Amino acid sequence: MTNFAFSRIVFISLIALLMSSEPGNSKSDIEANEFMNTLSQHIVNIVTDDKLSKAERNEKYYKLFVSSLDILNISKFILSRYWDIATPEQQQEFINLLEKITVMIWANRFQMNYTNESLEILSISNEDDREWLVDSQITNKNNDKINLQWKLRESDDNSFLIFDVLINSISMIITQRLDYNAIMRANNGNIDKLIEIMRTKLSQLQASH
Repeated sequence: MTNFAFSRIVFISLIALLMSSEPGNSKSDIEANEFMNTLSQHIVNIVTDDKLSKAERNEKYYKLFVSSLDILNISKFILSRYWDIATPEQQQEFINLLEKITVMIWANRFQMNYTNESLEILSISNEDDREWLVDSQITNKNNDKINLQWKLRESDDNSFLIFDVLINSISMIITQRLDYNAIMRANNGNIDKLIEIMRTKLSQLQASH
């Protein structure tokens, strides 16, 4: 699945959460539900604020998603075995670039064409001590069903962060891991080359936005 498809479905589902989410039974279930609703409301506010310039809108997107994504653990997972051989400077550069690329892709694809989409929260469950799964299903205007799962993690301050999104059982971070590891293998494990490619990708996204 392409980044466009991932980001569009994620956006639609966040909007739909505002209209259809049902809180779970436990305190943490309710908190996970509230986290998703709050994130959705922030996105709607950004998208619908006509007073924002493009630069201001992009900055708000960036701040919102940086504060909502578990970017450190996502970075470690995506880079996998290459994380341990990277220098601290390379690790930080990878995190910074991945963060900016992810936010740019999502921001570029956000659209308000969600009126014919609906989402139902099926369940909110505790996967382990600090990980939660929000199970949901989108129904589009053609009555097609799309299964969507959010993996949330509790941070050290007990707030929730998004670790992964699965669309019809396809993991966003596993897809990214496969893509980035393919680049690493093609370049003999050269992390600097990967960083160079990521910088080029980011420049392309910024130029097209």
